[in-house]
Amino acid sequence: MEKLQSNLLTKYAEIEGFDKGPWDMRLKENQIEAKGFMFRVIEELGESFESFKKEDFTNFWTELADATHFLLELGLVTGVRMEQSAWDEIWQGLEESPVVLHETVLIDWFWDASYKLSLVSNALRNKTWKQTEVLPDLHRFETLMAMAYRTFFMGFRRIGASEKLIFEWYWRKNQVNLFRIRSKY
Repeated sequence: MEKLQSNLLTKYAEIEGFDKGPWDMRLKENQIEAKGFMFRVIEELGESFESFKKEDFTNFWTELADATHFLLELGLVTGVRMEQSAWDEIWQGLEESPVVLHETVLIDWFWDASYKLSLVSNALRNKTWKQTEVLPDLHRFETLMAMAYRTFFMGFRRIGASEKLIFEWYWRKNQVNLFRIRSKY
Protein backbone atom coordinates (compact mmCIF):
# COMPACT_ATOMS: atom_id res chain seq x y z
CA MET A 1 0.00 0.00 0.00
CA GLU A 2 2.81 2.36 0.83
CA LYS A 3 4.33 1.97 -2.64
CA LEU A 4 0.97 2.66 -4.31
CA GLN A 5 0.48 5.67 -2.04
CA SER A 6 3.93 6.96 -2.93
CA ASN A 7 2.93 6.95 -6.60
CA LEU A 8 -0.27 8.86 -5.80
CA LEU A 9 1.65 11.26 -3.58
CA THR A 10 3.89 12.27 -6.49
CA LYS A 11 0.83 13.21 -8.54
CA TYR A 12 -1.04 14.93 -5.69
CA ALA A 13 2.07 16.91 -4.72
CA GLU A 14 2.06 18.40 -8.22
CA ILE A 15 -1.68 19.13 -8.13
CA GLU A 16 -1.74 20.60 -4.61
CA GLY A 17 1.65 22.31 -4.92
CA PHE A 18 3.58 20.75 -2.05
CA ASP A 19 6.91 18.98 -1.79
CA LYS A 20 6.46 15.20 -1.71
CA GLY A 21 8.89 14.96 1.19
CA PRO A 22 10.18 13.87 3.45
CA TRP A 23 9.65 17.27 4.98
CA ASP A 24 11.79 19.02 7.56
CA MET A 25 9.35 18.90 10.46
CA ARG A 26 11.18 21.69 12.28
CA LEU A 27 9.70 24.17 9.79
CA LYS A 28 6.41 25.88 10.59
CA GLU A 29 4.93 25.49 7.10
CA ASN A 30 5.61 21.75 7.10
CA GLN A 31 4.09 21.31 10.55
CA ILE A 32 0.93 23.13 9.47
CA GLU A 33 0.69 21.11 6.24
CA ALA A 34 1.14 17.86 8.20
CA LYS A 35 -1.67 18.88 10.55
CA GLY A 36 -3.87 19.21 7.46
CA PHE A 37 -3.17 15.59 6.58
CA MET A 38 -4.05 14.56 10.14
CA PHE A 39 -7.35 16.37 9.84
CA ARG A 40 -8.04 14.56 6.57
CA VAL A 41 -7.62 11.20 8.33
CA ILE A 42 -9.98 12.25 11.12
CA GLU A 43 -12.52 13.62 8.63
CA GLU A 44 -12.54 10.33 6.69
CA LEU A 45 -13.03 8.36 9.90
CA GLY A 46 -16.07 10.54 10.60
CA GLU A 47 -17.42 9.95 7.11
CA SER A 48 -16.84 6.22 7.51
CA PHE A 49 -18.76 6.15 10.78
CA GLU A 50 -21.57 8.20 9.26
CA SER A 51 -21.84 5.60 6.48
CA PHE A 52 -21.90 2.81 9.08
CA LYS A 53 -24.79 4.53 10.85
CA LYS A 54 -26.66 4.72 7.53
CA GLU A 55 -25.86 1.04 6.89
CA ASP A 56 -24.04 2.02 3.69
CA PHE A 57 -21.24 -0.50 4.10
CA THR A 58 -19.73 0.05 0.67
CA ASN A 59 -19.17 3.70 1.51
CA PHE A 60 -18.04 2.73 5.02
CA TRP A 61 -15.11 0.79 3.52
CA THR A 62 -14.47 3.45 0.86
CA GLU A 63 -14.14 6.19 3.50
CA LEU A 64 -11.95 3.94 5.63
CA ALA A 65 -9.75 3.41 2.58
CA ASP A 66 -9.57 7.21 2.23
CA ALA A 67 -8.42 7.50 5.85
CA THR A 68 -5.80 4.85 5.15
CA HIS A 69 -4.59 6.79 2.10
CA PHE A 70 -4.18 9.99 4.07
CA LEU A 71 -2.42 8.28 6.99
CA LEU A 72 0.05 6.56 4.67
CA GLU A 73 0.57 9.85 2.86
CA LEU A 74 1.22 11.61 6.16
CA GLY A 75 3.91 9.05 6.90
CA LEU A 76 5.50 9.53 3.51
CA VAL A 77 5.65 13.33 3.64
CA THR A 78 6.90 13.43 7.24
CA GLY A 79 9.32 10.55 6.74
CA VAL A 80 7.84 8.70 9.73
CA ARG A 81 6.63 5.30 8.64
CA MET A 82 5.53 2.20 10.44
CA GLU A 83 8.26 -0.34 11.11
CA GLN A 84 7.92 -3.70 9.37
CA SER A 85 7.83 -5.45 12.74
CA ALA A 86 4.75 -3.42 13.68
CA TRP A 87 3.04 -4.37 10.39
CA ASP A 88 3.85 -8.00 11.04
CA GLU A 89 2.42 -7.81 14.57
CA ILE A 90 -0.84 -6.34 13.34
CA TRP A 91 -1.51 -8.99 10.71
CA GLN A 92 0.12 -12.00 12.42
CA GLY A 93 -2.29 -14.87 12.90
CA LEU A 94 -5.26 -12.97 11.49
CA GLU A 95 -7.10 -15.41 9.27
CA GLU A 96 -9.81 -14.75 6.72
CA SER A 97 -12.95 -14.47 8.79
CA PRO A 98 -16.17 -12.50 8.74
CA VAL A 99 -15.76 -8.87 9.71
CA VAL A 100 -17.85 -7.91 12.72
CA LEU A 101 -18.87 -4.25 12.92
CA HIS A 102 -20.18 -3.11 16.29
CA GLU A 103 -20.93 0.54 16.91
CA THR A 104 -19.13 0.66 20.26
CA VAL A 105 -15.99 -0.94 18.81
CA LEU A 106 -15.97 1.53 15.90
CA ILE A 107 -16.51 4.49 18.22
CA ASP A 108 -13.65 3.32 20.42
CA TRP A 109 -11.35 2.65 17.44
CA PHE A 110 -12.11 5.90 15.60
CA TRP A 111 -11.94 7.99 18.78
CA ASP A 112 -8.64 6.43 19.84
CA ALA A 113 -7.14 6.97 16.38
CA SER A 114 -8.35 10.59 16.33
CA TYR A 115 -7.04 11.18 19.84
CA LYS A 116 -3.62 9.77 18.95
CA LEU A 117 -3.48 12.00 15.88
CA SER A 118 -4.39 15.01 18.02
CA LEU A 119 -1.41 14.18 20.24
CA VAL A 120 0.80 14.01 17.15
CA SER A 121 -0.57 17.37 16.01
CA ASN A 122 0.10 18.89 19.42
CA ALA A 123 3.70 17.67 19.29
CA LEU A 124 4.09 19.94 16.28
CA ARG A 125 4.10 23.16 18.25
CA ASN A 126 3.50 25.67 15.46
CA LYS A 127 0.07 27.04 14.68
CA THR A 128 -1.00 29.30 11.81
CA TRP A 129 -1.63 32.17 14.27
CA LYS A 130 1.71 31.89 16.09
CA GLN A 131 4.09 34.60 14.97
CA THR A 132 7.25 32.89 16.14
CA GLU A 133 8.41 29.45 15.13
CA VAL A 134 8.58 26.84 17.84
CA LEU A 135 10.83 23.82 17.42
CA PRO A 136 9.05 20.54 18.05
CA ASP A 137 10.42 17.62 20.01
CA LEU A 138 11.01 15.42 16.96
CA HIS A 139 11.53 12.28 19.04
CA ARG A 140 8.14 12.80 20.70
CA PHE A 141 6.56 13.47 17.30
CA GLU A 142 7.98 10.24 15.86
CA THR A 143 6.97 8.23 18.92
CA LEU A 144 3.43 9.57 18.79
CA MET A 145 3.23 8.94 15.03
CA ALA A 146 4.17 5.31 15.66
CA MET A 147 1.39 5.11 18.27
CA ALA A 148 -1.11 6.65 15.85
CA TYR A 149 -0.18 4.19 13.09
CA ARG A 150 -0.46 1.24 15.44
CA THR A 151 -3.81 2.38 16.83
CA PHE A 152 -5.25 2.99 13.37
CA PHE A 153 -4.14 -0.30 11.85
CA MET A 154 -4.86 -2.40 14.96
CA GLY A 155 -8.45 -1.22 14.60
CA PHE A 156 -8.76 -3.39 11.51
CA ARG A 157 -7.69 -6.34 13.60
CA ARG A 158 -10.31 -5.47 16.23
CA ILE A 159 -13.10 -5.88 13.68
CA GLY A 160 -11.56 -8.99 12.13
CA ALA A 161 -10.52 -7.37 8.85
CA SER A 162 -7.63 -9.17 7.19
CA GLU A 163 -4.69 -7.53 5.47
CA LYS A 164 -6.07 -8.86 2.17
CA LEU A 165 -9.46 -7.19 2.73
CA ILE A 166 -7.85 -3.88 3.68
CA PHE A 167 -5.62 -3.99 0.63
CA GLU A 168 -8.58 -4.75 -1.66
CA TRP A 169 -10.50 -1.70 -0.46
CA TYR A 170 -7.36 0.43 -0.48
CA TRP A 171 -6.57 -0.67 -4.05
CA ARG A 172 -10.11 0.12 -5.26
CA LYS A 173 -9.88 3.63 -3.85
CA ASN A 174 -6.38 3.99 -5.28
CA GLN A 175 -7.79 3.24 -8.74
CA VAL A 176 -10.56 5.81 -8.25
CA ASN A 177 -7.96 8.41 -7.24
CA LEU A 178 -5.82 7.63 -10.29
CA PHE A 179 -8.89 8.02 -12.52
CA ARG A 180 -9.69 11.35 -10.85
CA ILE A 181 -6.14 12.55 -11.49
CA ARG A 182 -6.26 11.49 -15.16
CA SER A 183 -9.67 13.08 -15.69
CA LYS A 184 -8.66 16.24 -13.79
CA TYR A 185 -11.60 15.71 -11.39
